[in-house]
Amino acid sequence: MDLLKEQRKTQKELTDYLELHPNTFNNWKFQNTKSYLKYLDQIADYLNVTPGYLIRGNSMGADVQNFSPLETKIINNISCLTINQQKILLNLIEEFKFANNPLR
Repeated sequence: MDLLKEQRKTQKELTDYLELHPNTFNNWKFQNTKSYLKYLDQIADYLNVTPGYLIRGNSMGADVQNFSPLETKIINNISCLTINQQKILLNLIEEFKFANNPLR
């Protein structure tokens, strides 16, 4: 939201750009849903930033790298999963990381 203000753009302009109902933004804003993840690329394009910048925020500054197409696809699809499915996926990722790094 700070980025919208910085660029002097409104929530309505963003939802119009994304062809979404204005209430959708309020749901994102108040964290009622994470459906914004599937629009991450479009939002980043609209705001002229990378998807990584949107996710990681200002703390990463100019060092934020673009996500690979595969990473973007993973991020976009996570929002379709239930919380339980997301937890299962996270556990699988942790297992893969451990399997690939036996020194842990």
